[in-house]
Amino acid sequence: MLRTAATISYVSLTCHEDTWTFLARRAFGTWSPEWLTSVAQEGSDVPGPTKKTVAFTKNPNTKHENGMQTVEVSGDNLVAILERLWDGAYSRNPYKTLMDLDPNRSACGPLHARISSWLEDLEPGSASKPGRTLVLDERIAPPA
Repeated sequence: MLRTAATISYVSLTCHEDTWTFLARRAFGTWSPEWLTSVAQEGSDVPGPTKKTVAFTKNPNTKHENGMQTVEVSGDNLVAILERLWDGAYSRNPYKTLMDLDPNRSACGPLHARISSWLEDLEPGSASKPGRTLVLDERIAPPA
């Protein structure tokens, strides 16, 4: 599954902005919705990109109504998200379990399962259309 995730060009992930913030903080440690760069500012005490140092070629965040948003996530970042979700849901390391104080930790298992099943059903794409779409929304049934 991680091998498949790593080879994806990018995923257009549509979910509630709170879900994305949860995923981003689990995978990358920090996240702020106004960040428009993928490179952290050097010499800053503030984690993450705090000013425009290297702008994305296209804003990766698209806000929708009702708090939904679409975020473009690269394959390597999808791998990081999956690894952190697995750690949160299934880690047998007692130290990690005791140190994980996130009250939303119980979301790790269902999110990992949903993304994993999507990856298992993924058909090969084409070079002319490299992106994929994954919707995390219980109101929308996953494609059959």
